[in-house]
Amino acid sequence: MSKRRFNAAKSRKAATEKKAKKRTPWQRLRRLKGLLVVAVGLLVVFGTAWFYQAQNAYLRDVSVIGNGSPTVVQLYDQNCSTCRQLDRNAEAAVEQVSTELQFRVLNLNTVSGRQFAQRYQGGQTTLLYFDRTGRHVNTITGVQSTDFLVNSFQQLLGTL
Repeated sequence: MSKRRFNAAKSRKAATEKKAKKRTPWQRLRRLKGLLVVAVGLLVVFGTAWFYQAQNAYLRDVSVIGNGSPTVVQLYDQNCSTCRQLDRNAEAAVEQVSTELQFRVLNLNTVSGRQFAQRYQGGQTTLLYFDRTGRHVNTITGVQSTDFLVNSFQQLLGTL
C-alpha cells in the first residue's frame, strides 16, 4: 500500500512538471511582467521610506548649532496638535526667509529630544533660537502665526 501512495505522489509531481513545461512564451512573459511590477513596487516603497528617514535624520541634526548660521530648533511631540500647527506655520515661515537660517525639529519622545529640551528649559510647542555662534538667544512658546515667525526669523538673521 505504501508503494501505491508513493506512485500516486510521483505521478502528481510528474503531471505538475508537464504543466509547467507546457507554458507558452506569452504565459512566461506575463508571469515575468507580474514579478517585475512587484519588484518595482517594493523598490518604490522602500526607496520612499529610506528618503524620508534620511530627511528626518537631517532635520534632527542639532550639531549644526553654532556653525556660523542662525538656527531655530522646534521641540515637537507628534501627539500634540498645537505642536503640529506650530510646525506647519514654522515651515511656511522658513520658506519665506533666507536660506541661511537652519531649521531643525527635535522629537520630545526621544531621549536626546527630552535632554535637549531640559537643557534649554523648553517643552511642547516651543521654538529655541540660536545665533551664529550657537548662543541661545530666544525662546518662543505657543502657536504663532506665520507672519510673526517670519518677522522673528528675520530678526534672528539680522535682516530686520
